Amino acid sequence: MEIPANDNIKEKMRYIPLLNIALTLLMLIQSGCVDRESGNSELDLTGAEDAVVDTFRIDNHVLNVFAMRVSGSNLVLLNHKRDTIFDALSTPELTYESSGIVKGSGPDEVSMIMQTTLEHGLQPDHLTFLTGIPSEIVTIQIPEFRIVERERHRMPEGWYGEQNMLKVKGDIVLAQHFDGAMEWSIIDGRGNRVATLDLPVPEDIVELAGDDVITGMAIHSSIGLASPDGSRVAVCTTVYPSINIFDSEGRKIRTVTIPYTPQLKKHIMCADSNGKGIYISYRDPSVDDKKEYFVAAIDWDGNMMKPYRVSGVVPAPIAVDPEGQYLYFGGIYDEDVLYRIRL
Repeated sequence: MEIPANDNIKEKMRYIPLLNIALTLLMLIQSGCVDRESGNSELDLTGAEDAVVDTFRIDNHVLNVFAMRVSGSNLVLLNHKRDTIFDALSTPELTYESSGIVKGSGPDEVSMIMQTTLEHGLQPDHLTFLTGIPSEIVTIQIPEFRIVERERHRMPEGWYGEQNMLKVKGDIVLAQHFDGAMEWSIIDGRGNRVATLDLPVPEDIVELAGDDVITGMAIHSSIGLASPDGSRVAVCTTVYPSINIFDSEGRKIRTVTIPYTPQLKKHIMCADSNGKGIYISYRDPSVDDKKEYFVAAIDWDGNMMKPYRVSGVVPAPIAVDPEGQYLYFGGIYDEDVLYRIRL
């Protein structure tokens, strides 16, 4: 479905490199008491179990991983430092399988990838990502790295682009408006809003963002997730950490909050999901030791499944397998090394 670009789109396209820089800088800086009536809870990490971390050196293939997801039986890595920007490793032992997709204008190439948008497709061996503004959502098949679909999904009137977009089910997507404000909507194939999600922004964060557009986009950095059956969606806000869970019609199931300090810094560093629940990597601002992090597993009703403490390496980016047996991560500062913990 072709949707012509307009002047607003062209104007906002110049912000894409700045937005990617802002999000990268945020990454580099680096079940509790439930209120039954409000549907809110606070994440309690006091009982976190020390995770045993397995280390894998991947020579000659991985430089520095920006994003990862599990597709079928493969861990797929996004790497912006090479012409070939994806690698597939077999799970759980992480042996090299294949590489693919290059930047360019050819039929089997993509112009760019917005690095925060790598997400699961509607089939187990598919992944999706956005190429920029105007947003083209590309679906690739793994491990062949074959482009199976390019789609310009229609957006609501007044939207000039999207920071994030992922498929939920059928022609339904979950998308974040390319704006300084926090606006996520569930949108059907005709561009109609099924729902605009209720995502309250704390006042101290509103003050921190101010009127600057780029700061606003960075401060509202978020991760959209969808359950494999399309019945639930979630938005994890990273600077003011929360996990907001909704059904596919936009009705709120639960908001899980985490203590934070108001600053331009990611507290939830990354997140992923499977049929069991949502998995987040979190940096506790009250802990002085910068080498101690948490991974929390939360089910799709917002209940804690299990928290883990990870020491000595930054668990980011992360990816969980469909069965919830293993969680993989890259370690932001570690080149050619991947990590795995058993859940």
